[in-house]
Amino acid sequence: MTIIPYTSEFEKEWDSFPRESKIGHFFFQHGYMEYHSGRFKDASLLVRDERQKLLGLLPANHSGNILHTHQGLRSAVSSSMTT
Repeated sequence: MTIIPYTSEFEKEWDSFPRESKIGHFFFQHGYMEYHSGRFKDASLLVRDERQKLLGLLPANHSGNILHTHQGLRSAVSSSMTT
């Protein structure tokens, strides 16, 4: 398994993942999260298997040395971890 930091080169792939999901929601479209870019420093992650297939997304932001589930997404359960 590989964890990759989000960059704009992954935008189309990122946005298609929740769109094709059974429980996908527009909150998880990266463009929606970009709305909050002035308030939160993006630290979103993509998770891939050994064949580079996208397995999951972690919408996230960081503040100092703390990684938060993206604080701009009000419906998500908020959690954080320190590094």
